[in-house]
Amino acid sequence: MKLTAQSIKKDFPRMGKNRNFFTAVQTLDFEMEAGKVLEITGRSGSGKSTLLNMLAGMLSPTSGKVLLDGTDLYALDEKSLARLRNEKIGLIPQGHTALLSLTVLENVLLPSILYSRETPPEERARKLLTDVGLGTLMDAKPNELSGGELRRMAVARAMLMRPGILLADEPTAGLDSENVIGVLSLLRNAADSGACVLLVSHETEAAEYADEVYVMDNGKLSRKESSLLS
Repeated sequence: MKLTAQSIKKDFPRMGKNRNFFTAVQTLDFEMEAGKVLEITGRSGSGKSTLLNMLAGMLSPTSGKVLLDGTDLYALDEKSLARLRNEKIGLIPQGHTALLSLTVLENVLLPSILYSRETPPEERARKLLTDVGLGTLMDAKPNELSGGELRRMAVARAMLMRPGILLADEPTAGLDSENVIGVLSLLRNAADSGACVLLVSHETEAAEYADEVYVMDNGKLSRKESSLLS
């Protein structure tokens, strides 16, 4: 599986009489390949999350295309795009998107229930929750979890369907060092199993798990270094 951005750019209109635009992401090309972890780092407000959301099919670019195995995401109607995201893209957003009425386990199983008629993969969901250190909290409600626990729940949910594309926006924010390593290891293992993984992170440890590191600065993306693991 391959995700390719071709000459994508994102402008946001400014408020006021002049009605000019703020360019959050300068025109760029970007490619994700199976088996690799790519990391993007940079200051807050540099455009990292905007780029990730465009790649995820969540934010339409002002210009350019995002292709998933040749399919133009933003040429699809909303229903088709939502289904494609569910089946092929795992997104770990910055914010918390848990449904408060569901248990932790039910929240993780949610992607498998939206479109599939098959039995939800409860065994895999339980294993993922155990892997992220939430094995004793499966029956808890989201409002009983800390911010770091909610983030780890989001990691498990994004990985449930074994998506070919994994996009993680600060997935280790607010976690202690043990859980940072645990989450980064899961993402690395997903890539080693054939997924394309994009990691937006400020963690210094993240580069150790990445094949390529990029820096976002004022909407511009540049390659920093390669840190391919042996």
